[in-house]
Amino acid sequence: LPRSASARAVSDVEGLMLERDAFKTFVKEHPERANFLLLGLLRVINQRLMWTNEELVTLYDVAHIVSEFKDDVEGMVERLTEKVKGATKAERVEIILEDRSQKIEGRMGTERTVREGGRLTIGICDLSGTRMGDMVLEKAAASDWRLEQEKVAEVIADHLGIALADHHFLQAEKDRSKLKRESVQF
Repeated sequence: LPRSASARAVSDVEGLMLERDAFKTFVKEHPERANFLLLGLLRVINQRLMWTNEELVTLYDVAHIVSEFKDDVEGMVERLTEKVKGATKAERVEIILEDRSQKIEGRMGTERTVREGGRLTIGICDLSGTRMGDMVLEKAAASDWRLEQEKVAEVIADHLGIALADHHFLQAEKDRSKLKRESVQF
């Protein structure tokens, strides 16, 4: 059967596989343990489904904000800051869009997301990987960050990077069109 997921290890791991026939035998021979195992799996699947649902709702909201404020970067950043704060339960969120590429690369190396204590710094990049700024989120302690909160913040940073690239492109086209009209008048 095809697999519904894949995994990548970041350190040495030992993997185990339970084949279908062996699982059926386990269920028949140890029904209480099998019940415990299956209930645990259902809890994990339910939690992941809830996280996915929450993420989809957040992404819908982000797409709406980006669409609503496509010509108002400051307004977009302000609304996205509020959205990130709510979605991640961060105590403080700051979106920095200055051109600080050298400082960012020097501090973060090639990492896109860096954790320093309770601070999470996520690079805001366009589709080509060009760094456009940082999203800095803070909580009281590093242990307060859940993986799904970090993931949602990274996806919002991705949307913001794409929206900024589109905004810069459209602004450049408007400027070029204006320059063309002005040069024709001379």
